[in-house]
Amino acid sequence: AHQPPGRIKPPRAPLGGVGGLEHSLDEMRQRYARLTAARDALAQARSTRDAALERTEVLQSQLAELERTKLVAGEEELLSAERSRLVHADRLATMVTGAEVEVYSGEGAAVECLARALATVREAERIDPLLEGTRRLLEAALAELEEAGSALGRYQRALKPDPERLEAVEDRLATLARLQRKHGVSLGDLIRRREELATEIAAQTNSEAVAEQEAAYETARRAAVEWAGRLSVDRRRAAHDLARQLVGELQLLALEGVRFTVKFGETEGRPLGPEGWDDIEFFISTNAGEEPRSLAKVASGGELSRIMLAVKSLAAQGDRGTTLLFDEVDAGIGGAVAQGVGREVRQLG
Repeated sequence: AHQPPGRIKPPRAPLGGVGGLEHSLDEMRQRYARLTAARDALAQARSTRDAALERTEVLQSQLAELERTKLVAGEEELLSAERSRLVHADRLATMVTGAEVEVYSGEGAAVECLARALATVREAERIDPLLEGTRRLLEAALAELEEAGSALGRYQRALKPDPERLEAVEDRLATLARLQRKHGVSLGDLIRRREELATEIAAQTNSEAVAEQEAAYETARRAAVEWAGRLSVDRRRAAHDLARQLVGELQLLALEGVRFTVKFGETEGRPLGPEGWDDIEFFISTNAGEEPRSLAKVASGGELSRIMLAVKSLAAQGDRGTTLLFDEVDAGIGGAVAQGVGREVRQLG
């Protein structure tokens, strides 16, 4: 595909177009893309897990509060009734005592009157058996009245003012009211919420997704590292061949006595990238007796263009479809050298 024009710069090059490394570079980029995708997926899984853990802490706090209160269905109604009874204990005692006297224990109580009436009906029944049904009704009424009197007595004896119990009941009702206001639901809903919280917390503790993504990331990382190592070895081979071939090309371009080397930076600790981890720089010496130095520091614009012309000439097959701009590629040359430059440029066309 056609690429937009770009000005040639002294490269820290991946050497993709030299030495047949295009396939290896493509494979490296694909493996790095898979590594990046796996890293992003792992980060997302961990973020989801961390968010779930934070939510779990909130849910556990809510559940602990509901469990501490030990909510019971119908409790609020029972406590409200007990509170009313304790608040009005004195008045209730007076009322119930009076009722018990009228029904059971007082002089002329209802039980006593009904018992006399029952005795009279029994005597009458001996004369007229038709009164049997009435007698049975009176017997049942007397039994129930006596039970009612006994119940009133028991209630009256159990009914005593109890300030401590009243305080406990009011505290409990206040706790229930506070929880209902806090959660905006009824007591019954709070009990259901307690059960739902326990279920949701159990579901939140699943960490299998993170483990799966960690395994996928490690697989992608190992694959990328393995290929980066292979690519680095292949690059060093290609760099050796490039240096040897480039000297011959440069001599045709009026750069006699040139020395050219490709240096690799330290790979230990370097981050892995889409083209591996190699840091590659071209070094050159254009004068006899000088040690090669960085191409960017020693070459003039015209020399740099001719050097890059030679590099691109060696890698011409891999750069088909790319438009290149060479700055002053013919500066300071003429005759046969200029013809050589022209041939090189034409071969790139």
